[in-house]
Amino acid sequence: MFFIFDRHHMATNEKEANVELRVYFGRHSEKSISTGVKLYADQWDNMVVDRVDSVQLNRQLHLFKKKDEDAIHSMQVDGLEVNLENFNAYIAPKKDMADNFIDFMYEELQNSNIRDSTKRQHLVAFQALERFEKIKSFSSLTLRNIELFDNFIRNEEKRTQTTIFGYHERIKPYVNKAYCLGYISENPYLKFKNNRGQYKERIALTQDELDQLLSMKFENKLSRVADLFILQCYAGLSYADTQIFNFEKETVKGKDLYFIDGRRYVMSSLI
Repeated sequence: MFFIFDRHHMATNEKEANVELRVYFGRHSEKSISTGVKLYADQWDNMVVDRVDSVQLNRQLHLFKKKDEDAIHSMQVDGLEVNLENFNAYIAPKKDMADNFIDFMYEELQNSNIRDSTKRQHLVAFQALERFEKIKSFSSLTLRNIELFDNFIRNEEKRTQTTIFGYHERIKPYVNKAYCLGYISENPYLKFKNNRGQYKERIALTQDELDQLLSMKFENKLSRVADLFILQCYAGLSYADTQIFNFEKETVKGKDLYFIDGRRYVMSSLI
């Protein structure tokens, strides 16, 4: 896709013409979309030039193009064929969608194909938005309210900056999709500064502490939880990897020991 100015060759130094975005779908299908930017003949040179608001207008055009690029990317993620018909349907606001971002996010979350552990993390961020209460409608998705939400989760509990960063990263895809679908005219996260922060170094358990854990007796489900935790400690498995670990498929036997077959994993003698 690219911008085209004065498609009908009508612009002069006294008469304005449109800047349009042309999107191609294969060899024989295309769409020209008006950007709303109008210029005189001498104000375009592959970008807006010779205007006091050139920087602002070029930024506006960049965001306009990015919106459609994001829409096509979202179509690909959703498994839709990228053609003109699907593109028109995808960028057109749905008439039956109420002005309710919370409902929209929850529906998108439930229908997403992300793995269960990731979905639970997104649900935690969603529940924080519900508690915040100031972001409910699409119209309430403003930079100011995103900043207020940041303060809310920061003060609600003693969360680290890395945790706060994660909350925003899990909400951002839904805001971006709402923008791509035309439910909001601006994406507030494009102007919001979300710092990742510094991770605190974690203190590893000592061998004595692991030995104490191995010697302890647990009842019911706690026994299995303890076994899985010890497996993580010795094998270097993350919590998410442990949740989907399959002994039959992911281990190989060498002499008297079993090995977890994978570059990320290390040998375990506890299996």
